[in-house]
Amino acid sequence: YNYTWNTGGTGESITATIKKDTTFSVICKGSTITSSNLQCEKEAKYTIEAKPNPDVNVTGNDTVCKNDYVMLAATSNLPSSSYAWIENNDTISYLSSIRRQVDAQHTYTLIVSKDGCSRKTPLTTSFYDLPQIKADITNDPKNDSIICYKGTADLTVTVENAVPGPYEYTWTSNYIKAEEK
Repeated sequence: YNYTWNTGGTGESITATIKKDTTFSVICKGSTITSSNLQCEKEAKYTIEAKPNPDVNVTGNDTVCKNDYVMLAATSNLPSSSYAWIENNDTISYLSSIRRQVDAQHTYTLIVSKDGCSRKTPLTTSFYDLPQIKADITNDPKNDSIICYKGTADLTVTVENAVPGPYEYTWTSNYIKAEEK
């Protein structure tokens, strides 16, 4: 048999990238069993409807301090899309957003689907280690944290293993002024 497609293809099958609703037609010519001189011809048409793939937008904080929570929210350009958040081949949510505690780097796959068409989006969350904070009394020669009554203490804080600064410091004290009698 000889095949002629409206795309110019001549094989028994063709592969086409669908970008809009398209009608394909193929004409099949062949000899009959009883006569090689008699050519029969048949045309077939196939219409393919092109459905759009969802566009996905993910917002949220994907990097937080260790043991804090990330909030990731997805939206699609197609109303009534369905959502699936996958981690380690397990579906963890069918909602459009997730809230997860981060204690290690995690990779998620978000699949957004509508009318049989889908888009996969990989997302990675990460964290900053909690800072190591050390406070020192710089005018404590014995390094015993003892300062005489009505003396002053010069305190200095050192931050290590943290996100690059600048930092904001808030000092508090459990000091309660006693009434003199």
